[in-house]
Amino acid sequence: MTFKIWVLRDNKKQNGSMPVTIQLTHNGQRRYIKTPHVVFAPQLDRNGNIKDPNNANDN
Repeated sequence: MTFKIWVLRDNKKQNGSMPVTIQLTHNGQRRYIKTPHVVFAPQLDRNGNIKDPNNANDN
């Protein structure tokens, strides 16, 4: 089983925030767990990864 922090860039809100989820992969199947955290575009690097995970904002 693997865990990955995942930003849903396709679900961008009107204020520019994007929800942060946790992706679980087990036996080739993926599941996503919603979190109450959001990030904004300046907090992401070129690849869409969070630059500073401690800087994610709450809703």
